[in-house]
Amino acid sequence: MSDEYRKNLQVRQREKLHDMLSEMPEFAKKYFDDMILHQNSSNTVLSYCYDMKLFFDYLVLQSGFKAYADSIATLPLDSLDKLNRDDLMEYLSHLSYHKDKHGKTVINSESTMRRKVASLRSFYFFYFKNGYIKTNPASLITTPKKHEKEIIRLDRGEVRNILDVVNTGDGLSEKQLVTYKKTQYRDVLILYTFLGTGMRVSEMVGLNVSDVDFKNACFHVIRKGGNEAKIYFGPDIEKALHDYLHFERDKYLIAAPSDSIGTDALFLSLKGMRLTVRAIENLVKKYAVAAGLGTKISPHKLRATFGTLLYEETSDIYLVADALGHKSVDTTRAHYADITESHKRRAAQIDIF
Repeated sequence: MSDEYRKNLQVRQREKLHDMLSEMPEFAKKYFDDMILHQNSSNTVLSYCYDMKLFFDYLVLQSGFKAYADSIATLPLDSLDKLNRDDLMEYLSHLSYHKDKHGKTVINSESTMRRKVASLRSFYFFYFKNGYIKTNPASLITTPKKHEKEIIRLDRGEVRNILDVVNTGDGLSEKQLVTYKKTQYRDVLILYTFLGTGMRVSEMVGLNVSDVDFKNACFHVIRKGGNEAKIYFGPDIEKALHDYLHFERDKYLIAAPSDSIGTDALFLSLKGMRLTVRAIENLVKKYAVAAGLGTKISPHKLRATFGTLLYEETSDIYLVADALGHKSVDTTRAHYADITESHKRRAAQIDIF
């Protein structure tokens, strides 16, 4: 991943955080300064900041605090001590189902609610631990129970279907075929890389041409958490890389704006700009729909497919954890626990009598 790309991403995130903090109560900045000091990722800090802004918006606009402060920026620190557990539970109930300022119904998912509870508890704990407030009602809130969702992944037949579409264009609309003829090699490479390496979409968008190591058949990436790593690829991806770099990529640069000319980004749009996460998500969905797989297929589902097939081939959970860049094998086991069912069924067929 380009240091320049990573730095630009961090700058954009810090700018967004700065803008959000300018609307927050003055006392709240102590908490977020502490998060940054302890090297939390900019994305994590942004998520917590967004959660707490929702909380303060609720206090001023929905509760009795409207007479106490005319905006969230003017909320005093002792407002935290004026709330009890019932007040916080009422807020969480509001979050789970409410209408926004435009009248649109908002229903937060179970995972979203868990994160918002975690944000609230962390925020309160910081001020209580450091003696800024006398009470900590958030500590009395239990985290919502986590129900495991079925992990959507492709079976081998579905993998063949989506790769057939990206290799031939079959199933695409006439309008989609116009673009496909210009981006076929790029799109083939993207799908092969997801399915053949389990790379995260965030890692993919940050790839530069200089991160491709043909000699050692690997990509040099910066994984989640900022660690550098090598992601190895096989001959199919190597061929797709050569095809894309030889037949397509340079053509995209013709349309590049002046400040992007000479960019080292590996995956480019037709305008010569680095592809975004959203663009790649839409690309995957387009080919999934054309392959008859529905609209729920995402880059993460392709990553799950790689992890599943790798485990089925090797039965080595530690290898899968390493290939996916998981810090703990428990994360891998939690996400791929159900794939052991096929091994259990195999065990039942063994003739030991």
